Amino acid sequence: MRKAINFYGAVQAMSDDYDCAAEILTPFKDSGDETIRNSAKAILGAIDSSKVVNSRLIGVMESVDKAKVPDDIDAVAIAKTLDESKSIQGDAMALTLAGTRMSTFGILSLNQSNSVSIAFTITSRQKGVLLAKVHDLEIKSSGHKTYVDACADIMLAVLLKHLPTSDEGTSARSPSHRSALVSPVTHK
Repeated sequence: MRKAINFYGAVQAMSDDYDCAAEILTPFKDSGDETIRNSAKAILGAIDSSKVVNSRLIGVMESVDKAKVPDDIDAVAIAKTLDESKSIQGDAMALTLAGTRMSTFGILSLNQSNSVSIAFTITSRQKGVLLAKVHDLEIKSSGHKTYVDACADIMLAVLLKHLPTSDEGTSARSPSHRSALVSPVTHK
């Protein structure tokens, strides 16, 4: 019984975290900046997929809890649900990684002729905040690589580049593009 209570508590806590993240990201899916818009949509898709997996796992737990005898458990249906859930979670991981790559790419100015990073489109303060949050993810790491660790690695690889920030006066992108990074919706 205690394990079931812990499971439901963990699933509810994850659901609350997903809801919070979705609330923060939702305005960005309508951004005037295509990179930000696509990144937000990918991560929101990953959140939805993860919530579907959690819902299916709760269904499996409830069906096992309701069983009075072993024959009441439909092992084939449970195996199928778990296999489908694993596939959905794999898709969620891919969407999260894609969204992270897109959003991380969105904070760089590129040389138009060779696509080499030449500057950040964010301020040094914004870069510092992002870097601190990524380092927090590293500290919380469980020791084995997860897709959250992969997202942190992607972000670190970009944030540790020695490039000027937008408040240092060198950026190839327009001020309206930088405002898209700070504000969910750009106005023309």
